[in-house]
Amino acid sequence: MTITIRSIAIIGGGTMGSGIAAAAAAAGRSVTILEFDEAAAAKARDRTLAAAKDEAERAVIAANLTSLTLEAGDEAIRSADWVCEAIIEDLEAKRSLLRRIESLRKSDSVVSTNTSGIPLAAISEGFGQDLRSNLVVTHFFNPVRVMRLLEIVPGSGDQSLGRLLPRGLGQGRGSCQGHRQFHRQPHRLLLDVVGSA
Repeated sequence: MTITIRSIAIIGGGTMGSGIAAAAAAAGRSVTILEFDEAAAAKARDRTLAAAKDEAERAVIAANLTSLTLEAGDEAIRSADWVCEAIIEDLEAKRSLLRRIESLRKSDSVVSTNTSGIPLAAISEGFGQDLRSNLVVTHFFNPVRVMRLLEIVPGSGDQSLGRLLPRGLGQGRGSCQGHRQFHRQPHRLLLDVVGSA
């Protein structure tokens, strides 16, 4: 099944999260960045806007971007077509956040964890089948707006991968599908959520 990704909740507005948010908002998607407090949310918004290529793109990003605290962001997670976790590289922190996401997300949303080295099996162990079958690793390369390679590692079901690849993550962005280990084998172009770098 392929879905159209119109709304994205990105949890973590650091370097990676803000880069993902800028690319998606520039491509016309409704993006909400969630951070742990209001000061961090404001910084994430500023960081995202700073990634704009020019003033015209900055206006597009600003029009499609909301930043909230995680505490105030339940509805953004509930309504998102794609929930992207982009917090620190810490297994327990990611699992704790996934518990919250699992309790809030709609059943047909794709959930991704942005990691470059924590195995998806370790992150997803013990979670319900619906979450595990819609969970992928998205490994964006830094800086997101410049590096055109995105690695996607599928979870227990391939439907999440298929739902992102056909039209989900960005025209002109190369992808490579990893299996258990990260393999750098670009093999197809993604079409429209994150946009060309």
